[in-house]
Amino acid sequence: MDKDEALHLIEKRNWHLWDQYRKLHPDWCPDLSEVKFGTAVLTVFDLSNANLCGSDLSSARLVSKLEDGSEIRSNLHNAKYDIRTIFPDGFNAVAARAQFVTRKEREKEIRSRSSVFISYARSDGKIVRAIDQWLWSKGIETHIDDRDFFAGPELQDEVMRVMRACDVILVVLSAASSGRKWPTFEREFAKQLTDTAKREGLNPPQLIYVAIDDTPYPSDSATERLNIVAKGRNFPSVCDEIHRSILKIPGSKAEMNLDEFNDYVFR
Repeated sequence: MDKDEALHLIEKRNWHLWDQYRKLHPDWCPDLSEVKFGTAVLTVFDLSNANLCGSDLSSARLVSKLEDGSEIRSNLHNAKYDIRTIFPDGFNAVAARAQFVTRKEREKEIRSRSSVFISYARSDGKIVRAIDQWLWSKGIETHIDDRDFFAGPELQDEVMRVMRACDVILVVLSAASSGRKWPTFEREFAKQLTDTAKREGLNPPQLIYVAIDDTPYPSDSATERLNIVAKGRNFPSVCDEIHRSILKIPGSKAEMNLDEFNDYVFR
């Protein structure tokens, strides 16, 4: 079950289907990160092992009182939360047996299970190999054709196998890749993987498109796709955004000197 489907069940308070799915898939860890829950009633949902990092639960109902004075509390056993997670006032996440994780721990966990397939045109090989090396230096497992594949009759099957196994598909978009056989095939197969995963209730691979020139993005609006514009930016800043996108962590806020706005008048 993907994130959108899980949130839909919560919105509709369909805890029956939620419980049924959890029983059929005991290893499922609901991804409920980066979500503003509003006034959602969560006491009826089993949130054990859920990822609540960066979520706002300040107005959500995690405790419900019954007529006899007893309470029902959300099951947060081993649910992950971080310093950005906001719980309702007075709610004790430690007592609920939720597990606090630091940013480094969260990044390490994501890195340990993240593998990235890089799709690109051969003529962009130099800059792509640099991006590949930068990601490797950060502990990200990557797969590119000139290192990980050998030409031959089984090449397409091997590329498809590796793409299926990857969590992230990074597409380097350029004029050189437009209309070329392999980049086009890999983009189409990535979309097919996403559509199939959604149909089967599985988590689709994360799609990240990096445009290194003025080449327009594909017209299909895949909701799972992140678009990164590289043109006009330096190499480290683009690589950092790719890295943060893979790890699904927000960028740091730029510091501003607010003194210059002391006399500012809105017009």
